[in-house]
Amino acid sequence: MHFCKLAEISTGFCSGGTFVSNFKIYVMKTTTHYILIMDESSSMSNVKQETLTSLNEQIENCRKIAREMGEEAISLSLSFFNTHVRKVFVRQNPARVGLLTSVDYKPGGYTALLDAVGMSIQETEAKVLPNDDVVMLVLTDGQENASQFFTFRQIAQQIERLKATGKWTFSFMGADIDAWDLASRLSISNDEVISLKKENIGEEMKNVQSYMSSYMAEKFKGELKTGLFNKK
Repeated sequence: MHFCKLAEISTGFCSGGTFVSNFKIYVMKTTTHYILIMDESSSMSNVKQETLTSLNEQIENCRKIAREMGEEAISLSLSFFNTHVRKVFVRQNPARVGLLTSVDYKPGGYTALLDAVGMSIQETEAKVLPNDDVVMLVLTDGQENASQFFTFRQIAQQIERLKATGKWTFSFMGADIDAWDLASRLSISNDEVISLKKENIGEEMKNVQSYMSSYMAEKFKGELKTGLFNKK
């Protein structure tokens, strides 16, 4: 599939003389904010390299999307959480994001999952434009045990409210845990849950790249998906 760049879209035509509807012009002038919230607790130590490689592949995939669809099409955010929450980068053009090294990801500590999600929601909601859309992906291999600022009820209520706008998507990946139970407590639907073995994190994250590319392709066609993993 050929994607017109924003410079071409603004004229109404792209390479090969393809006409772009005004609706598509409007769609691609909005931004998809892709937010990765990744577990950095001590239990992730045995898949440190696999996690780093997977995250770098996500960055590369987002760079590709930005090259094909235009820099405004997608922004990328990454937060790590263990006992505390650490923002690595926030709403960045993927082309300006460097690849991660072992210095950037050092598993240790506990699992402040709720704080990571709650802080990301608050920060993002305060900054995104009304017509932008948000795709938030959470990956963890453990149960919440360290959050200080948010409860399950608070996070579930926020997620329900934002899902109802039709512009926020929440997806959850649980490694070696009951992923569906934990996701349900966050009010994330079963369609948006992947349960995996931790040693398969690399393979599953490659699938996520395909899901994200599909999401963006559907958006370009004017069909904003209601989820990242599902086909609706």
